[in-house]
Amino acid sequence: MPYRGMTETELQTFVHEFRAFTTWREYVSYARDLYGPQAERIEMVAVTERTGTRTALVIDAVHVYDMRRRPLEPDLSTVWWQAIFRECFPDEELYDDELHEDWIDAMIEERQATLPVPASGFDVFLASRPPRRHYTTVYIEERAFAAA
Repeated sequence: MPYRGMTETELQTFVHEFRAFTTWREYVSYARDLYGPQAERIEMVAVTERTGTRTALVIDAVHVYDMRRRPLEPDLSTVWWQAIFRECFPDEELYDDELHEDWIDAMIEERQATLPVPASGFDVFLASRPPRRHYTTVYIEERAFAAA
């Protein structure tokens, strides 16, 4: 079966859709890891942060909701949480409740710091609805890599 090269427009569409899909996947993974399988709606709020003369968009908050748009609390029974507990507390001691809550907040912030920042100041991701993709596969000739 002969293949044709992608046009510039098709390639730009592929890259845009691929970035949108990987961003969606990261946010859904975050929500399911921290809030469990009932996580459906993920809202991200970003703000502009200035450092000297440099300005950057940073994540200010991530809110996770279930299918009925009720806010979710962290589900400490997920595989992700259980692995973190085993890694950080091998003796299964979390000390007192206040330290426990501070530690959970710190872990959420740490995991949130790994998320990509979308270009807009606000974005919504639905776990059940990945972004539409026109192109899921790109064929690359082996000759292009052999010359490099």
